[in-house]
Amino acid sequence: MRRLMLNTILLVLCILLFGSLYKILSGRAEENVNVAKLVGILNQEKSVHAKLEAENVYYMSSEYLESVSRDDLGLAGKGEYIVVLPSVVTTPVQEKTLIIQEDRPSFILAWVHLLIS
Repeated sequence: MRRLMLNTILLVLCILLFGSLYKILSGRAEENVNVAKLVGILNQEKSVHAKLEAENVYYMSSEYLESVSRDDLGLAGKGEYIVVLPSVVTTPVQEKTLIIQEDRPSFILAWVHLLIS
């Protein structure tokens, strides 16, 4: 009888211990999953940081500053000249036609168009 009671108490204690152990281990597994997610996020942020650091180095370089000053600000270095070309280029025929239209009367313009075409 005494032995049965002792075995029963030991069985209840073992069940309680295993239950507590299960809760602890399942909590640990959940924490491990959270830690793995956080490590992944940390690695992503490190790669973003490295990319931004590389961009910062580029934007602080003399090559970038020179290209911005040339392209955006229209500046030139020592001994250099800036040549500005017109955006619309007309052909000599168009120029002559414009001169004729401005300087000649309309009947002469009609003859010129007839002879050109």
